[in-house]
Amino acid sequence: ETYWSKGIFRASVVVAGYLTFPLWCKIFINFQTGDPEDFSVVVGQIAPNIGVLYATLLSLTLSVLYQRFTRIQENVSTEAMLLSQITRNLLSLFADEPEWAQES
Repeated sequence: ETYWSKGIFRASVVVAGYLTFPLWCKIFINFQTGDPEDFSVVVGQIAPNIGVLYATLLSLTLSVLYQRFTRIQENVSTEAMLLSQITRNLLSLFADEPEWAQES
């Protein structure tokens, strides 16, 4: 898997976004030529976009986790089927000697 699917990368993106948002607001307010109250319009348009970014990050995380969960389910199903097959083979192999079948 790639680096972006590791937990530390996803957590650092969330923390970096959370911590740098006020900094970006302070930086952009210095470049503002109009009334400071108009800046709230910009923040009102940027904040939903950041929400969309976080939702995308969450969606990616859930997608990776669901793929892992699906692979685990497939592996467990395969292992259970193989154990069942081995048990049936052992029981049929030792059908004449029940004590050996019980031990195996």
